[in-house]
Amino acid sequence: MIVDATIKLRLYMEAEGGRKSPIIVEEHAYGGVIQFGPAYESGCDCRFILNEEVSLSLGVEHEVEIAFLDLSYAKTVIREGDKIYLWEGRVIGQGILLKYNKIPLPHCT
Repeated sequence: MIVDATIKLRLYMEAEGGRKSPIIVEEHAYGGVIQFGPAYESGCDCRFILNEEVSLSLGVEHEVEIAFLDLSYAKTVIREGDKIYLWEGRVIGQGILLKYNKIPLPHCT
């Protein structure tokens, strides 16, 4: 899988409207939707790419490499530094798109 970008993401605590438990990433990838815009009106499907099985804890900032399902579309609607939201039936976290890779990098496990 190709690493398209890096995001910084903080998952909301349950009391903030987030999940009841951390995201447990199995088989090195978690699929999600990155929402953006003032009313979360648009989104891009992506996969979180991790080197090992890991838990993304609630209330903690994580830097995560991602691969977009449609990178060319994502680049037209989300710029580096833009605020993003993780959608899982509702907004469960927020962060920023730190950077796009200048040249997509293969993910090594």
